[in-house]
Amino acid sequence: MREVISDLDTVVQQIEQLVRGAADGIGTQAGEIGEEVTARLRQARERLEEVQRDLQRDLRRTARRTDRYVRANPWTAIAIVAAAALVIGLLLASRRD
Repeated sequence: MREVISDLDTVVQQIEQLVRGAADGIGTQAGEIGEEVTARLRQARERLEEVQRDLQRDLRRTARRTDRYVRANPWTAIAIVAAAALVIGLLLASRRD
């Protein structure tokens, strides 16, 4: 997830540089458009960071709930993992045929 965020951040920075470069070469109208695009990119970056924070919070919450469940029901958790492993094994075996 961090790699995706980092890659998107890099893309946003590169687009901002392109917009600045285009604005310098074309003039005032391009500068205004470039400022608008840069503002929208900044908003997109902020929204992306917000989504990342929300995902991290949800993942932590889910991990805590899972930990509590497994500690309270260890044999049920083992049975669930074994059943999932069996299904995945059967699916992978059927793909080879």
